[in-house]
Amino acid sequence: MTKYKTQMLKKLQLQVEELEQRINKYKQEIIQEMEECGLNVYEDSNIRAVYIDGYTRIKLDMDKIKNQYSEVYNDCLREALVKPQVRIEIKGDNR
Repeated sequence: MTKYKTQMLKKLQLQVEELEQRINKYKQEIIQEMEECGLNVYEDSNIRAVYIDGYTRIKLDMDKIKNQYSEVYNDCLREALVKPQVRIEIKGDNR
């Protein structure tokens, strides 16, 4: 493996992380606007955005099971808040 490839990989990974942060920021803004407008679906020539409301789910706490083998199953259940999200579908070739 060459040093050039590892440097380029590191540089690209940092760019990806920065882009993911920007994408998440825009998604949060879209979620907020969709909530404010009461929209479940937004569609234009660039994207289709579907609002998925947040909810609470019950999860199995695997760490607790690993540490406490004799505990009853129900003792291992916990609730976890699932945040609102939006699915974005890019339309056409808008590059």
